[in-house]
Amino acid sequence: MGATEAVAAASGGVWEFYRDERGVSVVKIELSGAGGSDAERAMILAEVKRVMRAALEGRLKPYVELKHIYRNPLLFELRWEIGDAVIPARLWRLYFGWHSNLGPLRVAFKFGEKPRGAAGRAVQDRHIDEAGSRYAIWLARRASS
Repeated sequence: MGATEAVAAASGGVWEFYRDERGVSVVKIELSGAGGSDAERAMILAEVKRVMRAALEGRLKPYVELKHIYRNPLLFELRWEIGDAVIPARLWRLYFGWHSNLGPLRVAFKFGEKPRGAAGRAVQDRHIDEAGSRYAIWLARRASS
């Protein structure tokens, strides 16, 4: 079983949201600012909650809802394409780390939109790099506490 399948099948544990040096949950801020309207934001938040709950229940769909990140092998991504007949579909990603020996613990590090087209890859790479930086800070804090 590969890493993606293992994380998808793991049940139990908790989610933690990365906090910056001020103690602010920046990922929750990113989530609350997502979408171009209240209706789209509500759709996004409902889907994020559904998939995060599925993660705790070991019901993620590998390679559809969950993917291992090759750019940073410490990270995984939850993936969405969210839209309906009124709101055009957009791609969204939540980058997180997974620690099987801590509960398991899933730590959300970055949430953002992945634009379509050529610009999408560059934006996604920046998001992955930002998530990786946050992960390094989180690990350093854990090691010093």
